[in-house]
Amino acid sequence: MGREQCALTPHNPLMALAQWLEALRQRSGWCWSQVARAVAELGISVSQATLFRAAQGERLPKWRTVEAFTHACGGDGRTAKRLWEAAARHTESGTSAISHASVLRPEFITEPWELVHAMRQLRREQGNPSLRELESRATVRGGSYLPHSTVSAVLRGRMPGKELLLYYVRYCGRVPEDQLGPWAEAWERVRSRRRGEPAPSLAETRKELRAAEAEVELLRSQLARTSEELSRAHRAAPTGATATRPRDPGVVIARNRLRSGQATPTSHARERGPGPGPTRRAGSRPGTPSSV
Repeated sequence: MGREQCALTPHNPLMALAQWLEALRQRSGWCWSQVARAVAELGISVSQATLFRAAQGERLPKWRTVEAFTHACGGDGRTAKRLWEAAARHTESGTSAISHASVLRPEFITEPWELVHAMRQLRREQGNPSLRELESRATVRGGSYLPHSTVSAVLRGRMPGKELLLYYVRYCGRVPEDQLGPWAEAWERVRSRRRGEPAPSLAETRKELRAAEAEVELLRSQLARTSEELSRAHRAAPTGATATRPRDPGVVIARNRLRSGQATPTSHARERGPGPGPTRRAGSRPGTPSSV
């Protein structure tokens, strides 16, 4: 957070103050109504709308508002005073509006605030279309890629998702789809900077992509081979009555003869040969001699 403040201050101290206040609110975990309630508990009369505007960076808030915001969210009063005074001097010099020169092209963007500034500039260049209009432009089959509430939060300073950024550039900035590459690379650089990681080079990205494609092809070939083996095993497997191996071949032969009328139950017993005990007729009790 400190690194972003240092980068912001030389360009636009008013935005530096706004993002510092927003960072305080996010660190506290409070929504805007909770911030307003905390301010009221301090005995200071500041509306929720006024607190919200102080963190937008569109105009210089009163020191009383910044002070209440800072105390309610547990921020440092001296830092708040320093940032507010710098923003006040910047406003008095007539340079509070972001100049076109301070808005970087996507090839040179490395910080989240630079990305948000570039998104705002795109909107200004297109005549500041309303967020509802952007939502309608990006609506496909009943769903919008640019929900107005999400875009509003991004333009207030939230880091956009990669997909939302590209749809915003496409539908708001009227940038053709085949020219979105620099914006995608800018988003990757910003994300790497936030994580403290070195930004991947184009060659490294392509190398990783080729490795991933090779791994996918290997998995596909293994899956095809496994499917073919299972299919062969299924075709070779016996079906019907032959699928189960009979436990006693004599029983099967006797059963077939009974069905064809070529044998009687007694002949079945004779074919089986001598067993472990005397042969008894069906219905006789175990251990009881069969009657003649």
